[in-house]
Amino acid sequence: MSTLDEKRRQVREREIGHDQALLDEWARSLLETQVAEGHPPSHPRAWLRKTSAELARRCSPEYVQRAVAGIRAREAGRSLTGWREVRGTHGIDHVRDPFGTDRPPWV
Repeated sequence: MSTLDEKRRQVREREIGHDQALLDEWARSLLETQVAEGHPPSHPRAWLRKTSAELARRCSPEYVQRAVAGIRAREAGRSLTGWREVRGTHGIDHVRDPFGTDRPPWV
């Protein structure tokens, strides 16, 4: 297994977290792949910056939690709406919840 594949595995398994140098190297390898496939970006530096930021975002625990919640909701035939229904003794209310799957009546 190549060094880059090993580093990718480590990022996926959260062994090293947000090591910016690793994310930059990963972005450079993606750029090399784009160029090799005949699809070079018009502004490589901007593309590298954007790709590094996107990889860092996708490695964050919040992103992973939300992605898993979305998968579970779709398996149950629902979707993430960002709202959760709260039932009280005198009525129902809807509160913001990043993992909520209930649809408020005003939407």
